[in-house]
Amino acid sequence: MNAIRERDGEFFAPEHRQPQDWNRLAAFKLAVVFLQICARYCRGTTADPRIAGMGPTADALFDFAAEVKAGRIF
Repeated sequence: MNAIRERDGEFFAPEHRQPQDWNRLAAFKLAVVFLQICARYCRGTTADPRIAGMGPTADALFDFAAEVKAGRIF
């Protein structure tokens, strides 16, 4: 557990942050937001038909985030 904390501490330390880290985080967070919105539609919490297409968009955003993480984009 201490190794994880030390590694996470290094990642979040300002001197260790790189622009790519922010790109990765932004792509992943955007995918999560789309997935959460789609989940609300699937549960019936909202009935807006525009939200129905967000599931495939969320999947594509997760794929994009994986590409960013792998260093193939940005």
